[in-house]
Amino acid sequence: RPAADARHACFYLARKLLHQPFARIGDHFGGRDHATVLQACRKMETGRGPVRDRVRRLERSLQET
Repeated sequence: RPAADARHACFYLARKLLHQPFARIGDHFGGRDHATVLQACRKMETGRGPVRDRVRRLERSLQET
């Protein structure tokens, strides 16, 4: 589960910060399907809890640099 959460966070950050298409992000992460990336991004956008809070803080930090 921790590895999947980290991968989902990477999908989300790549989408938000790099503005890459879902298919390209999936290809970069070992040939994942675009729907997998889309689902992970939606989960990160609507999710709650400590993982989501950490991703939000990381996103803000990366946007500042």
